[in-house]
Amino acid sequence: MSARTSDLAITRPLCPELAASPVITDRRAEAALCWIAAAELLALILLLAGRIPNVGVLDTVLSVAAPPLCLGAFALLFTQLRPSVWALLALLFQVVNTVMVLTGDALQHVVFHSTNTGLDMGGLWVITGAIRDTVGNNFLYVALAMVGYLLLGDRRNWLGGVALVNAALGWLDLAFAHQLGLPPHVNFLLLVAWLVMLGISTWQRGAVAEASYRPLFTAQSADAS
Repeated sequence: MSARTSDLAITRPLCPELAASPVITDRRAEAALCWIAAAELLALILLLAGRIPNVGVLDTVLSVAAPPLCLGAFALLFTQLRPSVWALLALLFQVVNTVMVLTGDALQHVVFHSTNTGLDMGGLWVITGAIRDTVGNNFLYVALAMVGYLLLGDRRNWLGGVALVNAALGWLDLAFAHQLGLPPHVNFLLLVAWLVMLGISTWQRGAVAEASYRPLFTAQSADAS
């Protein structure tokens, strides 16, 4: 083998499947994250609606896990979008939403379990609702509106359109859900569907990368040189 071929053998993998596999595996893992987030959020919605029984600390586990999982889905979507200030703002807004929702849930935990009779439980409950739902979820809806616009710009029309509808339904939920007596966060059912769609889109992007992969070096090209 010539010196030139030896250099190529050191700097280029002999097996194209191994070279492509990290990207493909990453996409599949990212898609799995989206689907896990969707399943977890659906379980939380059903629990809050009384459709599944609350066993032990299930409500606490689901409430704590949902915001970070959704943030993870937004973070992987951020890596797929074209670099822009709007994409960064959307991610930052989702970070704020995660912090606000977790803070509201922590304060609600205090309301449920505190033995301090001097606490104004009713007032504290209103404050927790404002932190988590009114303020926190508003950041989520703004983030969804931003990524929806950016996705439409990338010609991922279905994903972008559903993100925009999610944002609109979220604001309608904040305005009218209490008056209509709807279960908590019923509008998030469409967010579940969007997360499933994001997982499918991410998986497909990995499949396209696999199909279009062309190795720079193979054993046959080494022999020819």
